[in-house]
Amino acid sequence: MEAPSSSSGQPAASGISLDPEPWKLLGRDTPAGKALFKLYGGTTGAKVAGQGYHERNKAVQQRKVEAGWTPKPLAPEKVEVARPQLWKSR
Repeated sequence: MEAPSSSSGQPAASGISLDPEPWKLLGRDTPAGKALFKLYGGTTGAKVAGQGYHERNKAVQQRKVEAGWTPKPLAPEKVEVARPQLWKSR
């Protein structure tokens, strides 16, 4: 069995993994991996960042609407339909 190493490839001090995502060692499909994922908040950072962008975009949109801006209506697209040619029987 190999000695655990950190994400930099160097052996970890006292056998403890320094990996920022420890659930990947065990796999998220195992009970231990699921517990580690919950403990370290696996996707929390992305959720927080996404919520920040959402709030910012919502505020920008609200200021535009309050200033009297309205979006241009979308023009309906003409759709080309490929129709098969039917041959008359003789």
